Parts: sequence; structure tokens; C-alpha cells
Amino acid sequence: MMLHLLAEMAAHVPTAPTTTGPLHLNDDTVVLAQELVVPDPPPKPIPGLEEPVTEWLGYLKWACGIAAFIGLLCTAIMMGVGIRGRSDAAKWALGHAPWALGGAVLAGSAAALVAQVS
Repeated sequence: MMLHLLAEMAAHVPTAPTTTGPLHLNDDTVVLAQELVVPDPPPKPIPGLEEPVTEWLGYLKWACGIAAFIGLLCTAIMMGVGIRGRSDAAKWALGHAPWALGGAVLAGSAAALVAQVS
């Protein structure tokens, strides 16, 4: 009985012939056998904005370095304070140290990561 139902269902499944144009199986289904080509031009800076944007990116990169240094320094201070009788402070610092280090690594490697993707 089950094999009979499967055979009946398989008989109603449309198959796509090997043509190069669009194939209309019914009103709701369209199979495209052609490959869609999307243009992928290289990045191009906006005229007149290349120098100011590069300058601001340098400022932001510098600020990220300072923030990462301060974050790691604060984490080290909290670990030092938490050694004597304040174990919660040390636990808090160890919980936040990977985030500070991850932010520093991400800020330092952002340009290389974007260059690999684009």
C-alpha cells in the first residue's frame, strides 16, 4: 500500500528537461536553467573624500589602540586588587579580559579582515 502511494506521488513530480531557457512547469513554478551573472566591480573611492576618510580612519584606529590599552590595564589592576580577599574583583577582571583582548585584536586586524572579504 505504501509503495503504491509513493509510486503515485513520484509519477506527479515534474522533471526539468535540459534546455537553456526558462521552463514553465505550471503557473506557480518556474525553473531557470540559465546562470545569473552579477557584476562585481572593484572598490572605488569617492572623489575628494579619500584623504579625509583615510585621516579619520587613522584617528579611529589610534583611539581603538588607546581604549584597548586602557581596558587591558584596568583588567590587570582589578586582578591585582582582587588577589587579597576580594576574589569577586579578580573573577570580574578575568571574565572581562578576553573581551578587552578580543577588541584589541579585532581593531588591529580590521583592515586585513575587510581586505580578505572584498
